Amino acid sequence: VLTDWLVIGAHDLTTNGSALFFWDGISGTYNRVLRIPNVSCPAGVVDKNRLYLITGDGWINYFDGSGLVKLNRFPDIEAGDISFQINQNAVKVHNGVILMGVKAHGFNMEKRYYAGGIWVFNPITNALYFRNTLSHGGITNISDTGVIQVGSIQLTLNSDQFFVGWDKGGTNRYLLDVNHDGGSYRPYNWNAIVVSPIFDDEPYRRKRFIQEVLNFWKPLLDTPFARFVVKYNTTEKYQKYTAFATGGTSTYFTVSFGIGNFEVGDEVTVVAGSGAGQIRHVQSIDTALNRVYVDETLYNSENGNEYNNTSYLLVTPFKKAGVIKGSDNIGAVNKLLRFNARAKKIQIKVEVWSPSGFVGEWDMGLRDMSTIYIPDRTIK
Repeated sequence: VLTDWLVIGAHDLTTNGSALFFWDGISGTYNRVLRIPNVSCPAGVVDKNRLYLITGDGWINYFDGSGLVKLNRFPDIEAGDISFQINQNAVKVHNGVILMGVKAHGFNMEKRYYAGGIWVFNPITNALYFRNTLSHGGITNISDTGVIQVGSIQLTLNSDQFFVGWDKGGTNRYLLDVNHDGGSYRPYNWNAIVVSPIFDDEPYRRKRFIQEVLNFWKPLLDTPFARFVVKYNTTEKYQKYTAFATGGTSTYFTVSFGIGNFEVGDEVTVVAGSGAGQIRHVQSIDTALNRVYVDETLYNSENGNEYNNTSYLLVTPFKKAGVIKGSDNIGAVNKLLRFNARAKKIQIKVEVWSPSGFVGEWDMGLRDMSTIYIPDRTIK
């Protein structure tokens, strides 16, 4: 509801178009209609008397009084794709940002917008990002371990707390989650990620990337679970391979085929099933046993702390540049990390770990980061 209007959205299934009807609440019919051709308009929300709309092509739009202004789009949606779906009751304004409960749009996670969970749009900066997994940690549309639908987000008055009603598929499928966990309001259980754009200044000139500078939200706590894992990718591809594990333990997994798609150093994320939400890197590979060892044990999670045949794995070509742990850098508010990568383009990813505990302990984060390089004068 805007100050002067009730806005009603409608979708025409025959043309895939939609329309917004503006009604003053007094007249016998609507006062104005805004037609949105060739795309649905499944959800919207009003914040500070500004109307924001999400359309089926994945755009978040602002109504400026005469038409829609495109602000940001869910990542990796291609031109002509109008299949993005979201429920109206799953879009709410909370603590200055817009929460959006999005169902998983895919199985193999080849596109970033496939991830199901809570996405956030910041109306001030126009930033759009994935913030919360649901309680089982899965983000795919795999029945019983996925996010088949997010029905609603319910807010708590004058509180950081909110509830999410959702469907995971399979047995006992309908769940109600709350973001209150163990005495603190934690936005994630194990790790959050920050991914840079592809840095391609002078794209035809090879460069030597040598430093990454991180400035933290708050001083590092004295624990190895307060950490920043800095990674880089020079392939220009965000995702590499997906597969189900066939078994394993907390330190390795096995696959029935495709062992050649794994390389030492690759990043492996469990996106559904046992261990969901945890990220590790390949430490070694036993091709005779189809076994892949990871660099750190899996820790307790909602669906288990070991790899098994429910663990769905996403392999990405991000290599570790370095790890910054609170136990080694007590009280640090910034860090210079040195590494060596030669490429024309690069993408940086930072995995942020926070320790479990009370308010004031879990909220590790980044203020900003900088990537430093020099022209590569090596002749090959």
